[in-house]
Amino acid sequence: MAKIITPIDFAGGAEIAKNSLALVKGDLLAIKSGFVDKAVAGDKVEWIFVDKAKTFASNNQTVGKEKVEFARLSDNFIIEVDVANGTIAQANIGATYNLNASGLVDGATSATGTQLTLRKVVNTTKGWFVRAK
Repeated sequence: MAKIITPIDFAGGAEIAKNSLALVKGDLLAIKSGFVDKAVAGDKVEWIFVDKAKTFASNNQTVGKEKVEFARLSDNFIIEVDVANGTIAQANIGATYNLNASGLVDGATSATGTQLTLRKVVNTTKGWFVRAK
């Protein structure tokens, strides 16, 4: 789960959620097979969920077609994200990280990361990030 710090170039939007998707405010999102899903390792992080917690129906893609409301992330949109599987330090500012399967920053992937770039260290397990270019 992420927290919005600086909504620069804020733009909202909505797209159809995948079946049975359960979201809480701050979840990072990606588009997968044409539907919104939580972003995890390997996904292009596109948006952040900004609404209250919601779970979509098991047939949402074909029947319900309810949409997820989100804020679009840009290269300047700063979000605070927890770090798992390792730690971050001042020396890591500018490094790019991947997410893990839970949607948290994988602190062990700075050398091969492609999803979020560290801009500020809050503490060893929390940082301010922007979407990687």
